[in-house]
Amino acid sequence: MINDYYDVLLKLDKAVYSHKNTLLQIEKAFPNEMLTTREAERRKYQIEQEKSQFTKLTDPLISELDYIIKKIRNKQSQLSTPSISKKNTFPDFIVFGRYHLHNEYFAKNDKKFLQVPRVLDFPMTRALYSHDFQTIDFVKQLIIRIIQISPLKKLHFTLIDTVGLGESFDFIRTILDNDFMYDQRILAYNNEIEVALKNNIDYIESLIQKQIVGYENWKKYNENNTKNILPLKVLAFVGDSSQLTTNSSLYMERIIKHGSKYGVLPIILIEEETKEEKNKIQTILKNFATEITYKHEKLNDLKGFKAETALESWPHKTDFENILEDINRFYKEESKIKYEINEMWDDKYFWKEKSTEGVYIPIGWDKNQERIDLRIGFDNSEHHTLIGGRSGSGKSNLLHTIIQNCSFLYSPDEVELFLLDYKEGIEFNLYASEKQPLLNSSLIAIQSDIAYGQTFLEHVVKIKNQRAEKFKKENVKDFKEYRNKNYKLSRYIIIIDEFQVLFTIKNSKRIEDLFVEILRKGRSYGIHLILSTQTLRGIEANSLSQLKSQIGNRIALAMGEDDSMSVLSSNNPEAAKIKGKPEAIYNNSGGMKDANKIFFVPYASRDNANILLEKVNSCNCNKNIKIYNGELMPELPDDSIFKTSEKEVLVGKKINFDEDLFRIKFKQESGNSLIISGRGEKHKKSIFDTVLKSLINISSIEHIYLISAKYNNNIEGKIHYCNYDVFNADIKPNSFIVIENFDFETGLYPTEGYSTKDKNELGEKFKSIVEFGYEKNIYTIIFIENYKKIKEKTSKFLTLFELRYGFNMNEDTATSFFSGCGFNTFDAIPQNIGVFLNIAASQMEKFRFFGYKGDEND
Repeated sequence: MINDYYDVLLKLDKAVYSHKNTLLQIEKAFPNEMLTTREAERRKYQIEQEKSQFTKLTDPLISELDYIIKKIRNKQSQLSTPSISKKNTFPDFIVFGRYHLHNEYFAKNDKKFLQVPRVLDFPMTRALYSHDFQTIDFVKQLIIRIIQISPLKKLHFTLIDTVGLGESFDFIRTILDNDFMYDQRILAYNNEIEVALKNNIDYIESLIQKQIVGYENWKKYNENNTKNILPLKVLAFVGDSSQLTTNSSLYMERIIKHGSKYGVLPIILIEEETKEEKNKIQTILKNFATEITYKHEKLNDLKGFKAETALESWPHKTDFENILEDINRFYKEESKIKYEINEMWDDKYFWKEKSTEGVYIPIGWDKNQERIDLRIGFDNSEHHTLIGGRSGSGKSNLLHTIIQNCSFLYSPDEVELFLLDYKEGIEFNLYASEKQPLLNSSLIAIQSDIAYGQTFLEHVVKIKNQRAEKFKKENVKDFKEYRNKNYKLSRYIIIIDEFQVLFTIKNSKRIEDLFVEILRKGRSYGIHLILSTQTLRGIEANSLSQLKSQIGNRIALAMGEDDSMSVLSSNNPEAAKIKGKPEAIYNNSGGMKDANKIFFVPYASRDNANILLEKVNSCNCNKNIKIYNGELMPELPDDSIFKTSEKEVLVGKKINFDEDLFRIKFKQESGNSLIISGRGEKHKKSIFDTVLKSLINISSIEHIYLISAKYNNNIEGKIHYCNYDVFNADIKPNSFIVIENFDFETGLYPTEGYSTKDKNELGEKFKSIVEFGYEKNIYTIIFIENYKKIKEKTSKFLTLFELRYGFNMNEDTATSFFSGCGFNTFDAIPQNIGVFLNIAASQMEKFRFFGYKGDEND
C-alpha cells in the first residue's frame, strides 16, 4: 500500500513539473510584450490546451490518491479519532503527521499546498532524533500513534525527561499506571535512568545472542513467529546528554546504533552540544539516526512539489482525555483474563457427548469456581441465545469460547456449526484455514454481506421444512424423538456475530420474518440461533420485540444501562455494573433480573485454538466446509466452465447459499442489449475480461466487434479490434458488439430529439444496430463509467438497453441506472457485488462477479 501511495504522489509530482515546464515554454514562445492579436489567441489556446491535458492527466491521479488515502485511514484513522488496535501484530506502516506539498494547482481552502498523510515504514529502521525542542509535539504525536496502532500487550515504553523532571510527557500522565510503562513513571534521576538504559541494552544483547539468531532483524522474526511475537520497546528521551552518567551515555550510544534493528525504537530530543568532548552522542545520532521530521525516501527527488513535514491536528482536550481513558480501559480489560480455555478440556470427553437430549457448552466459572454451562435444546432449557457487549467487552472471546468448547465436546455428527461474521471479517478467520479448518463447522462466512445472510436464512428455513417432512414421515414430533429411533441427525447451532447489521437495509421485513420462523419453529427440528451484537439500537422496536420474545438465553458483557435493559430486560440494568473482561452475566430466564448469574469467561487464545484445530483434524473426519468470503471476488473459472452454445454471458456467482453460477441470457427479442456501469478500474477490468472470455467461449457466436481506445485495429480469433469504420460496413450475424468505454465514444452518440438537422449519421447507424440487431442475432454490450452524465446526453438511446448490470454504485446513481424498473429508490451497490436487472422481464439478480486470484475488496 505504501508503494502505491508514493507512486501516485510521484506521478502527480512528475505531472506538475512537466506542466510547469510546458507553461514556461509557452511563455518563452509568446512573451506578453508586443503580441499580435493572432499570437495572443494562439498563446491563450496553447495554455488552455495544456491546462486541459493537465487536468485530464491529474484528475484520475487525485481520485486514485483519495482512494488510497481512504484505505490508509481505514487502517489508521486521524489522530483525533479514538482508536486502539485489537490485532495481535504490528502494522507495516505508520501514519505520523502530514506532508504539505506546496504547489499552485491542488491548493485547498486558499492554502498553497496539498495536504496528505505522512506514511512511513514501521517500525522505523533507524533511531529518531531532533536538536530542536520545538519538535516536542512530533515526539508526543508519535508516542500516541504508536500506542494506537500496536498490540498493547506487546508494547513497552521507557520515558526519560532530564530537563522538565517529567513535564515533557505530562500529556500522557493519565496512562502511566499501566504495565506497558516502565516503572509506571517518567524517569528523571541519574540512577534510575542508568538502570533503565542498561535493561534495554541487556534486552538487545539477549535477542542478538539467543532469541533472534537466524533472523535478519526483529521484524523478520515477528513475520515468521506470529503466534509469539516479540514486543516493541520505545525509548523516549528528552534532555541534555551532559546529565547522563558515563555508563548511561555508553548504553545510549549502543541503543541508538542497534536498537531499531532489534525492536527498541529510540526517540531522542536532545540539546545540540558545541564542546568537542560532549559530541559523542551527537556524532552517533548523525551517523545512526534520522531526524524526526524526515520524509519518506521516495520524496527525496521531488521536482514539481516542495514537501514539508507537518503535525496532524491535535484532538480537542476533552477528546484527547477520552482517548487516554479508552487506552486505560482497553489495557486493563485486556489484562484481566486469568483463566485459559484449555482448563475446561478433558480428553476423555473429546467428541464423546451426544446431542439427542440437547447441547451444553461450558462458558466460564462463577465466583465459587463452579462451572457455568450454556444449555440449549433440552426439555428444561431455552433454545436460542442473545449475546450483547460493547466494543472491548470480551464478546469476541466469549464467541470463541462457545465455538471451541462445543467443537471439543461434540463431533460433527452431533453438532454442526454455522458461523457468520459481520464484524469486518476478523472473528472467524482462524477456523477457515485450508490446512486446519474447524471440521465441526459446515459454513464459515467471513466479511458476510446482507444479501448472502438473507439467502443463508432462507436455506435454514428450507432445511427446517425438509426435517419437518422427514419427522412427519417417521411419525415423530421433534428432534429428540427422531434421534431416539436411532436415526442420525445433527443439531444446527448458528452463530451470527453483529447480526443487527442484517436489519440495516431499508426493507428488513423479510429478514425479520426469516428470523422469527427459525426462532419459533427451529427448536423442534434441532436448529438453534446464537445472535451476538454490540447494540440492538437500529432494529425497529416491533421487530426487536418479536425476536426477543423467542430468545430465552441472554448473556450480557460490559455495556451501558440502556443496552443492558435492551439485551437483558427492561428492568435489568445490571450489565452496566460489569467492570470489564472477563466478567459477564448469564441469564436463562428471558433476562429477568432475579435469574442473573455472574460468571467469568476463560481466555480462548489463538494457541489453544490451534491445539484444538490440530486435534479435530487428526480424527480423519472427511467433510466439505463451505467458506464464504464476501471480501474476495470468486476466482475466474477456466474455459471449460464458460463453454456453451447458448447466447449467455457467465458473469459471476449468485448470492445464495449454494453460490450458483449466474449467466445473463440474450434472447432474440427487442431490448436485449446490455449496459454495464460502475466505479473502480480494477473491478471494471475484471468484469470486462470475464465478459470477453465468456463471449469467446460461446460456440454460436462467430464475431466479436470490440471498440476500445486501448486496442489497435486487428483480428484475433473471433475478436475484431475495431474503430468506427466497422459501422459503415455490414455487421455480420451471430455477433456481439462490445464498447469498452462508451463515455469517450461520443462519435457514436445518436442525435437526441426529433429534429433531423445536424443528425449524427454514425450515431444513427449504431442506434439502428442496437434497436434491430437482434433480428440477425447481433447484440450490443457497452461499458459506461459515469452513467448519470451519459444519460443527460443520450437518455432516449439508453432506453433501448433493457439489460442492466451495475456494480459499485452509490444510491443516487443506482436509482438513476435502474429507473423505469418500478423502483422509486435503489440501494447502493457495494464493492464486489453486481446487480443485474432485465427491465422487460422485471428479473433482478444479485451476484458476486469474478476476479483474479488475490483480488480483494479495497
